[in-house]
Amino acid sequence: MSIVFRPGPGRFISNTYFEAGTVVAGPEGDWLNLYEPKTVRRLIQIAAACGELPTEPGTREVDGWYLYEASMAAQRAEA
Repeated sequence: MSIVFRPGPGRFISNTYFEAGTVVAGPEGDWLNLYEPKTVRRLIQIAAACGELPTEPGTREVDGWYLYEASMAAQRAEA
């Protein structure tokens, strides 16, 4: 499984201005750093709870923005 974040309106990924591994969305500018182990683990746990983990061999892409809001809520709860 690959969790993929693609840039779009109001959605940014780090290529220049932000530090590496950062994805940013929303008018509030909430952000996730994909290099932090807790962030990746949290995304995988949320994907599993949503039934997004693959059940067959092969590579499957999951839209990371689909998991973003739940991940941000979990991150705020941990703070």
